[in-house]
Amino acid sequence: MAETTNTIQGLLDGKGMWCVDTPIEAFSSAACVIDLRGWIALPSEVHDRQGPFLQRRGEAILVNQVARPDVESELPDMAIIGFDDVIDVALLEESGSSMTVVVDGNDQTLRLPTVIGARALALSFLDRKARMLERLYPILACPVCRCALRDGSDGSLTCPSNHTRGQRLDYRYELLPVGQEPAELIPPFSAHPYDTEPRVMIEELSGGLILDDGCGLRYQCFENVANLDISPFPTTDVVATCEQLPFKDASFDGVISVAVLEHVVDPQLCVEQIARVLKPGGSVYVAVPFLQPYHGYPHHYFNMTRDGLRTLFAPFFEVDDIITPYGGLPIRTLTWFLDRYLQGLPAEVRKDFSTRTVGELAGDPEPHLGQDYVTELDTQAIAELASVNVLLGRRRKDH
Repeated sequence: MAETTNTIQGLLDGKGMWCVDTPIEAFSSAACVIDLRGWIALPSEVHDRQGPFLQRRGEAILVNQVARPDVESELPDMAIIGFDDVIDVALLEESGSSMTVVVDGNDQTLRLPTVIGARALALSFLDRKARMLERLYPILACPVCRCALRDGSDGSLTCPSNHTRGQRLDYRYELLPVGQEPAELIPPFSAHPYDTEPRVMIEELSGGLILDDGCGLRYQCFENVANLDISPFPTTDVVATCEQLPFKDASFDGVISVAVLEHVVDPQLCVEQIARVLKPGGSVYVAVPFLQPYHGYPHHYFNMTRDGLRTLFAPFFEVDDIITPYGGLPIRTLTWFLDRYLQGLPAEVRKDFSTRTVGELAGDPEPHLGQDYVTELDTQAIAELASVNVLLGRRRKDH
């Protein structure tokens, strides 16, 4: 098995190859969930193929499959199975850190990185979850009217005015307005490591309480960070919306919001909620994309300039600075756009376009408009990378 700094690869008994795209660090961090993603390449003549599966107490658990056009274009003569699923590390431990894929009726084993002490990590994680729920209980409030919630003997949490009917499950609260349901877990997932600045905040406020507002999937959880998301990820402590936070006023010492405000319908309302639940003088770290392609979790509404971000927060916060973090440097913009552009081209056009130099592509776009690498770009890539979007419509007759 060959390892690089980012991926793990291997062979399937001479009948194909596989790759795990999940960073190696995710397997060794103090986490108990992993966004297990990658691909399997099999000879195109193999028709009897199933999986991949994880084995648990004799039960075969199918791992969620996804399309991988990037791999298909690089290995056109192979049959590609992509996978992307949230996996409990305890499940990896029980499966012997391996998956299987059925090829021509025979099990082929995919050896995964060893998860050291997975069960101990899982128990530690669940203890942390239980402690966090107890810590959050005194500051819970109706997300609509912010009144105190009634605690039912069945674990229900209800508003006296019936604005919300929440519940305490084993390891999370669900506190949504009446009629609203948690978002379904459908890959791809929003999953980001913390940059330097939020890690500093977490360390400096070790004795306080921080809200990760729209956390997505977290590979690592902290004792002083409460994870809130509309999706019930294993690492979510509170299932709720960012527009209606289910907490009392001035409850948190800090708030972290990473790659969230572009995905909400009303970012202004979300900022007002952040200001409401923060204590006076509380710290905030908010990361919002400026030049990024469309990426829906499940929707993507607003990107922001520095001026726009400052304007959004200025009514409620003293804005100390607006910076570009290491993970958001302009090279990420260039590589993301180019990679997605290449994926959107037919294979024969992609090969030609990838040989063009930066100098050829920079400057006036007009000479490029009739070229096949422009006219044959697929519609999904155009939607994700468009320079301008135009709305066409008519005024409703009933307004």
